[in-house]
Amino acid sequence: MTGEEYLKIFKAEAEKGHVHVLAPTQMQGYTNEPSNLAEFYQLVDEVVQKGSADRNRVFLMGTSSGGLIARWLALNRPAFWRGVILVASPTSEAWTSQLKDSSGFPSVLFVQGGKDAQSSVEEAKRHVEILKQKGIDAELFLDPDAGHTHSPTWNQKIFDWIKDHS
Repeated sequence: MTGEEYLKIFKAEAEKGHVHVLAPTQMQGYTNEPSNLAEFYQLVDEVVQKGSADRNRVFLMGTSSGGLIARWLALNRPAFWRGVILVASPTSEAWTSQLKDSSGFPSVLFVQGGKDAQSSVEEAKRHVEILKQKGIDAELFLDPDAGHTHSPTWNQKIFDWIKDHS
């Protein structure tokens, strides 16, 4: 299943639970330049200002390499997000050590397939423990029989987690 095919399924299921999905699929063009990031945050702010989303319920999610972008966005502006969902995301980078001030850092959900050859379950577990030691709410949802591809069956867990953290 391609990312675009999955996004259609995710958006349809999200709408059932009154969750809006904003998916900037061309994030490769974004850099850490203030103008690019300002455009991204402005886009999210516009959705909130139009009243179609609650500012206190804005979550960030990234799948696979999109999880790397999600982590970077969370580290650079943690107070902007209510929570961060990292799905089948590579975690070998020591990103948790870059987190100097954990106060106000959003809750983090790792969603991982047990048979994922690209993203290590042990690394995800390690990062959950590091975040917890820093006082951050962190959790791992492990689907032991799944691989690297985000399974639509994970959506209910993700939506339940969003609801619990809203």
